[in-house]
Parts: sequence; C-alpha cells; structure tokens
Amino acid sequence: MPTNMPSREKRLGQLRAWAHPPYRTAVVTGAGGSQQPSASGIARLPSSGLHPAPIQPSERGGAATFHSGCDAPAGTTVSVGGGNVIGWAEVLCVFWGSAWTNSSLSPGVGNIFASVAALSDKTTTTFGTYSYFDGLSDYSGGNDITWGFNIVGPPLVIPTNPPNNPFSLQTVANEAIAIYNTPNLGPDNVYWSLLMIFMPPGFNPSGPQGEHSFFTDSGGNQVNYGYVSYASALSAMTFIFSHELVESLTDPHGDAVQVNPRNSSSWNEICDVCCSSGVINGTTVSSYFSTSAGACMIPSPPSAPLPPGDYQIDSVRKVADGRYIQAVSGPGSGSQGRWELPEFDVVAMINGALATFYTLVDGRRANVAVVQWYLQTVADDFVPNNLDALPEF
Repeated sequence: MPTNMPSREKRLGQLRAWAHPPYRTAVVTGAGGSQQPSASGIARLPSSGLHPAPIQPSERGGAATFHSGCDAPAGTTVSVGGGNVIGWAEVLCVFWGSAWTNSSLSPGVGNIFASVAALSDKTTTTFGTYSYFDGLSDYSGGNDITWGFNIVGPPLVIPTNPPNNPFSLQTVANEAIAIYNTPNLGPDNVYWSLLMIFMPPGFNPSGPQGEHSFFTDSGGNQVNYGYVSYASALSAMTFIFSHELVESLTDPHGDAVQVNPRNSSSWNEICDVCCSSGVINGTTVSSYFSTSAGACMIPSPPSAPLPPGDYQIDSVRKVADGRYIQAVSGPGSGSQGRWELPEFDVVAMINGALATFYTLVDGRRANVAVVQWYLQTVADDFVPNNLDALPEF
C-alpha cells in the first residue's frame, strides 16, 4: 500500500465527488496492440442467478462460508506457482463506449463507480473494522502483504465505441495497449497497476462476462488489465468486477495462486470455483476460496466479543497512575473461561443492549453503567463494590 495516501476522510470525499458528472473524457491516440493474449482468468455469472447472502457477524477474523452445489467442494486445494501476486492494486476505471455519455443510463458511470469505490474502504462496525479482502491473507506466503486496492483517479470515459460486436479479449487488449500508450493516460502520468475497462451496453462478449490478463510493453514490463461486460443489474457488474479484481490481485499473470488442477491458459483461480455472493459496503461481491476456511467465503463483520449474558467484573486494569480504567475482567460461566475486555468493548456492549455487567463484593451487587463513554458502577453507598475499588490484574 502506498505510504503517501491521503487521509481516509479526504479520500472518501474525493471518491464521492468523482462519482458525479461531469466525467473526464479522453480520446485514445496511442498505438493499439497486436499482442495476442495467450492466457486469461475468466468470470461468469452463476447460471442460477445472483442470490446475495446476508453476511452475519462472526468471531473476529471469521467469515461467511458457502457450500452450494456450484461452490468449491470439500477437499479443494490451492497451489502457488513461482509468479508474484499484486496484493495491493492501483486501479484506473475506464468506461468505453458512447453510451456512457448518456446521463440517464442505469446503471451508469456514477453508480457503478460509487459501488466499486465502496469496496476500497474498510467497513467500520461497533467492534472493529473488516475488509472484503481480509481472507486473501491466506495467500501472503508468510510475507507482510496488504491486500486491497485504491482508485487512482476519476472515472475515465472514452466516447468511441469498440470496433467489434461481439468483442473479444483481443479487442480489449488492443484498447488497453492504446490507453497505455496515450499521453496523460498511461501510468507514467497517474500510476496505475490495473486497468479495468467497463464495456458499454449493446456490446456483448464473445466469451465470458469478465476476463483479466496482461500484456508486455517495450520495456519488458507486464501491464495488467481486465474487462467487465455491461449488465442491466448493477449487482451483476459488481459481482464480475470483484471476481476479476480478486483474481488480478492473487494471480495476475497465471503463475501465482490457482486452484488445483492448475491451468496455464484458462487460469483456474480462487473465484472460479465459487458462485455464491454477498454484500459488502452495499456492493454485491463474489465469494472466493479460502484455504483456512476450506470453503468459498466472504469476510464477515466482527461480532461482540462475548455472547449475550449478565457478567460479573471482579478486577480491573488501570492506566495513568491509576486514574483511568483500561480493561476489566471477570469469571466465565459454564464452558466459558475467564474473560478480559478493553473498556471500550464493554461500553459498546452495554450501549448496544448486548449484555449487562455488574460487580459483586460481600454479597452486594452493583450494576455497571456507561457515563460519558466511561464505565461506572451505579451508586449504592457501598464503596467496596465500586469499579475503582476492585483489585487490579
């Protein structure tokens, strides 16, 4: 991930502004390509249609897993070739075709771009943050890799139409090379590592609904690109986009992360064995295979750290010379062992009516409440059961 990215608030404000017209348009003047794509990773919509599953909170670091008939079966394995993953991509979104200039088109540039941009941000919940890309840590190979993407500029509309209908991956490759070679559009102007081209309505693919591949420039650099076919449903387009994005991150050149048996021409990648979908940040996404889950998955929001219940606090941890409580602890019940939580988690659970907490000293119970975002025992004129009077751990 770049170290010079703007603050989250500034970046999100910028993305929201970019999702509104007028959009940047450009004429592609660079030389087109003649390279024949030798291999690619493909994406297709499930034959049964999209049925996004509700993603319920789970244990921290957990996931929603899927086991439908078109998802990866038990025993699915993954291998890592000798190639590199991207990990973090700088994505330029291009909308190719005259139809994208029609402000009444729906889905159009604005809502497609906004939905795609929403995936670039982590989701913040009461009990932490999570990202659509969290499960890709399975493929870090012990390296410190940040997974995800950043959108490097406003949507770019190229108002000329593709030359072929139906179009092929070769059609897209030629345009990607031309964009790359056009002054002020190539990565020398605004650096991008993945060019994602959204195809216009009325132009159908001769193959799958989405593909990703690469070409090699005159300097020997491998340049990554992909396409998403138009669909009347926004969810279908974001499903294909997320599919191709995940596979571009993990297997950009067909020699990195693939599901076994590997395929050197039609890459067998970690979304190809998954058909289930879900919703992250309001955007419909594809599930992908996770080796740790042993199934197709979508990361889920972190749940409350304790199940609903009534919990005794019998000790505290203090900071700032004993002036503030940092964490609390108490005995478990049943099969649950002793627990320890930071104060802010207990505050969130009380405010969310997810659990109650109390102290108990010499048979005297005092309920714990939240006062101005801090924990405090409800006054009962018995000092020993005050939080501040409990022993430290």
